[in-house]
Amino acid sequence: MNRRTVQRRPELDTQLSVADLVESIDQRTSRHLRKVLIAGDAAALAIAISSVLLVAHFRAVRGLDGIVVSTAVFVLAGIWMMRSAELWLARVSAVRVVEITRITRALFQTLLAMVVFDRVVHLGLYIPS
Repeated sequence: MNRRTVQRRPELDTQLSVADLVESIDQRTSRHLRKVLIAGDAAALAIAISSVLLVAHFRAVRGLDGIVVSTAVFVLAGIWMMRSAELWLARVSAVRVVEITRITRALFQTLLAMVVFDRVVHLGLYIPS
């Protein structure tokens, strides 16, 4: 039986593999994707929360300054919940079922954070009848 020896070619070890190429593309596009997702989510949260506070009895109790401060606090809480759910990863955004599940979970966590914040600070978040 003839035994063949394979010589190593060091130039192959320094080349870029397919996995490295895919990972570098994912890192480059995920930075831009993450920025777009964070900005869009923050804008959506700010619009939704401020519109609810404007319709509710909150404006008469706390005024416009209270709405701005509360909106900022609630947007930060919502962004934090979305970050903890890893919603801004490219692999999560690519799979709709996983994304919707995590968005729903983050939504209810944000709602819970808003209720707890209201009970601690006594903001008076209710809609008059």
